Amino acid sequence: MNAFLLDPDNTASTAIAYFWQQDKTVNSHYLSAYKGGYAAYSPISLESSGIYTAAAFRSYNSDGTLNNNPPTGTSAALPRKYLPIGQGFIINGNTSGTVTFRNSHRIFYMEDNSGSQFGKPSKKQNAKNEYIPYEGPPVPPSPIPYFKLNTIINNEFTRQLAFAFVSGATEGADRGIDAKNMDEDLPNDVSFWIENENYVIQGVNFDLSKKIPLSVKAATPTTFNFRISEIVDFDDEQAIYIYDALDDSYHNIKNIPYEVTLAPGSYTERFKLSFMGQTLETDEQIKAGFYIFQDNTNAVVKAVNANNEIMESFALYDILGRAVIFKENLGAQPAYSFSTSALSSGVYIAVFLRDGNTVITQKVIITNSGK
Repeated sequence: MNAFLLDPDNTASTAIAYFWQQDKTVNSHYLSAYKGGYAAYSPISLESSGIYTAAAFRSYNSDGTLNNNPPTGTSAALPRKYLPIGQGFIINGNTSGTVTFRNSHRIFYMEDNSGSQFGKPSKKQNAKNEYIPYEGPPVPPSPIPYFKLNTIINNEFTRQLAFAFVSGATEGADRGIDAKNMDEDLPNDVSFWIENENYVIQGVNFDLSKKIPLSVKAATPTTFNFRISEIVDFDDEQAIYIYDALDDSYHNIKNIPYEVTLAPGSYTERFKLSFMGQTLETDEQIKAGFYIFQDNTNAVVKAVNANNEIMESFALYDILGRAVIFKENLGAQPAYSFSTSALSSGVYIAVFLRDGNTVITQKVIITNSGK
């Protein structure tokens, strides 16, 4: 899929694939019992495993119109980088032109029956699950830090969004990265708000200071329950907040969901995702105004010193407790940056010593290609 969607000759499409999925537990030929929705797949890059968001199921009336009371549930999350023969998908046009399927997009991949979408009994397989391209050696997957935001709406259905840190991504809509919401006619929904349109997948360049706008709509008084459902290659200790502009509050939804009931309307300015909260927990008081994070795109560990405090030293320790970086006499700077390009991939502890011998520590995850 990545090779097809990101083919330089296929720029006529948005390079996002959509999959119409239905609830297979519904055993009925009546349209009013049908449940289905659009799932989205973003390839991100040729080497990545891509990002997939599940479909929020919706139902229909017997005359074919949309039922304004969607049923409970969402579709399963599925691997989509390799599609089996016969699997259909939808693409949207980006400009006028053509897209071309090529033999070079094809790949031999031993099917994993646990993820199969075909309703047939699994066959005994002696071969290992592996892929063998027709042209060139296998391309190892490139990790993408991302997390998924699940919003349970009126306890009826779940809208799943995926947010990723992607090198080179912009604040606007990026081809092959940001995926539009294909369920615009759902009466109650949540999306990312990009260039005045709704999206279910968004990628931005790594920057923990960003606030990410959300679009929330409600046709009737509706309850929205925000929670983080999955984190991949992203610091498990990093807080993820919902910022609510109504009362200027921050809510860490990593472990505790944030629930709010909204009056009918469209909200594009009220809610944002944030990684820096002004409402800090007790053990975070010492970090107020000082933020440490790893920028794997540029292979540096960075710190933002918003209050220009005096820093005596910086040390980076590996998991064995060895100092792999040590710098003294840092002084008061608005930001600090230290190269990690020579270090192996892994978990490290960053330690800043403040004037007055108090310390600020933060776990960072370094991902260096080939190390």
